[in-house]
Amino acid sequence: MNINFEEINREVEKNFKERLNFIKIWAEYVKTHSDEDWSEQQNILINSQFNQ
Repeated sequence: MNINFEEINREVEKNFKERLNFIKIWAEYVKTHSDEDWSEQQNILINSQFNQ
């Protein structure tokens, strides 16, 4: 079995960049929407984890 560490490192880097981008998007959303708006969205996400 051949392991391509370069490919793994590229994937790790890509995932890291995607996570940072999501954080930036979410931070901007929180800044530009009322507490009620974003907390309702977060509540839906959290509750969806319990319904599985």
